[in-house]
Amino acid sequence: LDNGTVYIYKLQAEDKDKLLSDFSDIAQATTKPLPHQPTGLEVQSVANGFELNWKPNPEPDIAKYKICLRSFLTDKKIGSTEATTFTTDTLKPDTEYTVSVRAVDVDGLESKKSESVKVRTLGQ
Repeated sequence: LDNGTVYIYKLQAEDKDKLLSDFSDIAQATTKPLPHQPTGLEVQSVANGFELNWKPNPEPDIAKYKICLRSFLTDKKIGSTEATTFTTDTLKPDTEYTVSVRAVDVDGLESKKSESVKVRTLGQ
C-alpha cells in the first residue's frame, strides 16, 4: 500500500448459489505517511571527516537517522544515530564529499533524503 493514503473498502458476500448480499457499510483506513525529510543540515570539516548537525524531525516516533555519502550514482550509508548530530573521522583527507540524512521511524518507514551538503575533509 502507498504511505499516507486513504483506502475505502466495502464488502459483499456470495453464497454457494452465487447469490450476492447487499454491500457492507464502508470501512476507511489511512496508511501511515513517511517521515518528513530532515532539514537544516550544517556541516563542518574535521581531520579525515566532518561533523554534521540538523534539526530534529517533527514526528515523535523517529527511531534514528541514517547518514549517507553520495558515491557515483548511489547513496552509501556510513552510519546512523538517534541524535541530530553525527561525526566521522574515518574518511580520506582533503577530499570532497556530498552528505545527506534520512529519518527512520519506529515502524521502519524511511523519509526521502535531505537536501545534500558538500564538505571537504581536512588533512591529517
